[in-house]
Amino acid sequence: MKWTRVWMVVGVTFLVGPTWELQAKPNNEGWATWKKLLSQGTAMLAKKEKRHHYAGIRSLLRAHRLAPQRRETLVEACRAYMLLGLLSKKKAQKAKWSQRGRVLAKTLMRRWPKRAEGYYWSAVHIGMYANTTNPLAALFQGVPGKIEAFGNKAVKLNSKLYKGGAHRLLGRYYYKMPWPKKDLKRSLRHLQTSYRLDRSNAFSLLFLAETLLGLKQKNKARRLLRRCSRMPLTTPLNHSGRAPQRSAVLRCRKALSRLR
Repeated sequence: MKWTRVWMVVGVTFLVGPTWELQAKPNNEGWATWKKLLSQGTAMLAKKEKRHHYAGIRSLLRAHRLAPQRRETLVEACRAYMLLGLLSKKKAQKAKWSQRGRVLAKTLMRRWPKRAEGYYWSAVHIGMYANTTNPLAALFQGVPGKIEAFGNKAVKLNSKLYKGGAHRLLGRYYYKMPWPKKDLKRSLRHLQTSYRLDRSNAFSLLFLAETLLGLKQKNKARRLLRRCSRMPLTTPLNHSGRAPQRSAVLRCRKALSRLR
């Protein structure tokens, strides 16, 4: 009887062992390699080809799946979903990625309320959602107020986060909003701050130039557009969560041609 029991244990171990190993491996691997995956993802995003960007996004999301409770992986997953939304062409896809990003951003705000990342990514993903829905529906849902509130909270907690990312977001917000929320002077202050923190960001140059044009400061806007227009179209992504800048460079070139 004793030997039978031993054999039964060994038999069960033999039968279930491989399956258990496949289920347990992600947890063990998660704690051991999530940092490596984040590093790999960031390195891939620093390359210039779109296929590398998608590979980097996959690495960031895999790191989050392996260690879903880590603040670092939550932040990078928010960034990955933002990039997927920007790289997607269909509104339905953009809405899907923004929804997933908002869920993770809420987790960041709930668990780390004194850090800026959750508020920043909430504002970003809510803004992405607003671009996929009817403007009146977004207004009814209080979307503009949420973007402004979360953006201001991020600035208050860490104004230098992502090289002025929240300032850039708010600057664009005050530029794009209709009256009475539209405020070009507030837009200018935020965008000047983001530009000082990251002079190589094509979106900072474009947004600041457009606000200056709205304020009738054409000469200053022209200088910024010229600088932006000289940037390469295949600008790599970086640690600051920067979006693919091809569209910003092309828009700068188009705006500059109109000013001449």
